[in-house]
Parts: sequence; C-alpha cells; structure tokens
Amino acid sequence: MSGSALHDDLTLAQHAADVADAVTLPAFDARTFRVDRKPDATEVTEIDRAAESAISSM
Repeated sequence: MSGSALHDDLTLAQHAADVADAVTLPAFDARTFRVDRKPDATEVTEIDRAAESAISSM
C-alpha cells in the first residue's frame, strides 16, 4: 500500500470515528437506551445500531 493510500485510509477511519462519537457519546451519557440480543445472544444497543448506520451512510 502506498503512503498516499494509507493516508486516505487513515483519514477515512478518523472520519468514521468522529461520526461514531457524534452518535454514541451523547446517547451513552444520557443512559437511556435499549439493549437487545442478537441471534448469537450477544448484546447490542440501539446506539450501536445507530452508529453503524451513520458510518455506513458516509
């Protein structure tokens, strides 16, 4: 991978983290969120799903 491609990937990853922060931090601070179970019995919050959706929409 070239330095330019690596830089582009890092920029994208940082932007995704910023988007996730904007969705998750206020919601977790409010502590009013629903927790569901995925088919494999692990937990997932509505906040997790919102962050995934926001990142996927980038």
